[in-house]
Amino acid sequence: YYVSEVLHLCFTIYFSGKAVFATNLNAFLITGAGSGLGRGALEYLLSKGDTIIAVDINEKVLLELAERYDQKEECGTKPRLLPVVMDITNTESVRDGMEKIRKVYGDKCLDAVVNFAGVMRGGPLMEMRDKDFHMVFNINVLGTFNVNKYSFPLLKRHDPAFRARIVNVGSEVSLCQVSAGFAAPYSASKFAIEGYSTGLRQEMMFIDNPAHIVVINPGAMETPMNIVGNKGELNAFMLEHTVHCPDTEWEHALRPGQAVAHNYIQKNMRPAILVAEAVFKAVHFHQPPRRFAVNVSYEMRLASVTPQIILDHATALGMKFHSRNSKPKVE
Repeated sequence: YYVSEVLHLCFTIYFSGKAVFATNLNAFLITGAGSGLGRGALEYLLSKGDTIIAVDINEKVLLELAERYDQKEECGTKPRLLPVVMDITNTESVRDGMEKIRKVYGDKCLDAVVNFAGVMRGGPLMEMRDKDFHMVFNINVLGTFNVNKYSFPLLKRHDPAFRARIVNVGSEVSLCQVSAGFAAPYSASKFAIEGYSTGLRQEMMFIDNPAHIVVINPGAMETPMNIVGNKGELNAFMLEHTVHCPDTEWEHALRPGQAVAHNYIQKNMRPAILVAEAVFKAVHFHQPPRRFAVNVSYEMRLASVTPQIILDHATALGMKFHSRNSKPKVE
């Protein structure tokens, strides 16, 4: 596996500087474009002169984006930024969104689709509400499936010399195949993206002018969900997006688990522009690699080669240590 990855990387480096898209209009669809890493990629690609179809469920954010960028720059008669409100878990909404794109830019108009839309929910699996677990998979996995399926007819596949690309976003946890208690729904959804992407890539080998399938695996990045104003407070995002189950066997472990995750994120997070740069390479390189690993921590890499029995006990011991130290002192 590693030999094949090294050979493919060498091939990519050799050809990447030789050609970029030969089209006059580089149009990229980005989901989750209203915030976080998706917003960062949108702004970065716009700064490079690309055309972006910004997909998000938040209409207010898209209107703000449209107001900021609309009429400022145009490529011919086509808008440089097209906001499209879309619920990616709803097939009808996705179809309607794709039809809107087709009416504006025409058939076979997309050079790439980039799937950033995603959510995180944590909590004890045996106490979690069904709807919370389902929501993670509906958005992170089914949403990616829907967008790729219904955007595929719009991808530019008529030129044998050109290959469009589909970019799916995994995580460092899916790259290293590492999960953790109370974060399993998110980890499992990203594992699913890996399996989906590998299968899709192999299926592309059976058709003419297939699309490149690229996976980006970000580690901890500086996004609103990770940045907190006070180092002493627990990550506000994690508190908000953890399903608490009072008076259960697991509730006492949630807060130390959050503390471990919070400390890890604050220690390892890096500027989000690193992911935007990876997206730029994924959509512009003539022969993009199958994977971009961005800021994958040494802890994750070490965990990926650690026997699972050791990893399980080490994680539990770490949470117990934080739990003991977080208990209020009795005067």
